[in-house]
Amino acid sequence: MDYSRFKSISEERAMMREINANSREGDH
Repeated sequence: MDYSRFKSISEERAMMREINANSREGDH
């Protein structure tokens, strides 16, 4: 398994989750 690739994917998912949370707050 490519750990460097896994790390980048996990970081990307964390960033997407943060963006989704911010957009949800904006809707309210």
